[in-house]
Amino acid sequence: MRGALPKMKKILKTLDISVNDGENINMGIRFEEITTKDFEKLSAFQPEGWNNIIPRFEQYIQFDFCHPVKMCDDNEIYGVAAAILYENTGWIAHVIINEKFRTKGFGAKILDYLCNYCKSKNCETILLFTTDMGYPLYKKYGFIDHATFVQYEKTAEIAYSPNSNIRKSEPTDHQKIFELDKMAAGEDRRNVLTPHLNSAYVYSRNDEVTGFYMKELFEGLIIAGDEESGLELIKLRSSHNTKATLPIENTAGNNYFKENNFKEIAKLVKMIYGNDVKFNGKYIYNRIGGSYG
Repeated sequence: MRGALPKMKKILKTLDISVNDGENINMGIRFEEITTKDFEKLSAFQPEGWNNIIPRFEQYIQFDFCHPVKMCDDNEIYGVAAAILYENTGWIAHVIINEKFRTKGFGAKILDYLCNYCKSKNCETILLFTTDMGYPLYKKYGFIDHATFVQYEKTAEIAYSPNSNIRKSEPTDHQKIFELDKMAAGEDRRNVLTPHLNSAYVYSRNDEVTGFYMKELFEGLIIAGDEESGLELIKLRSSHNTKATLPIENTAGNNYFKENNFKEIAKLVKMIYGNDVKFNGKYIYNRIGGSYG
């Protein structure tokens, strides 16, 4: 069981950091929004084992609900990160400190900035996925474990037979998609879902939509209200994807991967700060991605 959530409060204690872009912190260091002109320098921030970070920052720049920033002075970029805003929740992503400046407190400074930015945008809850490297920083700051996700990789091809209950979504399905997603995530994420509604697949049984799959939404989100819908959508997604990531509490989904030519490659911790959300991981058959939930 999770411990009590820390109340959302004024997070800054020792640093007078404003959420206004460009304001000096100390030593001439400031926060600025990342632009395409920064991409050449961002390549030096690429962590070993991560997917290419440049395409993700290109996406952040394009979305008005994302806030990609660099912590810099006139000569150096010390760190980069992004905040993603939903209705009243925020996500922190891609917190990366320049290797030569690690262990000097810059991670805490950029985390302070991002949390205060989210709070200034009326976020009552802040969430993130963390690596082992970042976990101590977030734990010290007050984030607590919220869920564990398991990541799998395909070891052999899987035969796929189309299911007649799966079809492309229609405008009349959109509200149901929003409802299913909020039931599972406990968040109102429609700003990231909306661009993918028309290309989504739904599982419809007896004229009722019980699950959906957004193939083009980052890692390929699958939400389903029952095991039949979720497993059939997993089979569709697995026919063209080599990896999958879902909460450990989704027993049916995890059993499917263990029994069907997938191997576990990692466990990922989702952390939370502020008000709790009604997260129901058993309905999540694949996450959006590490940045978006």
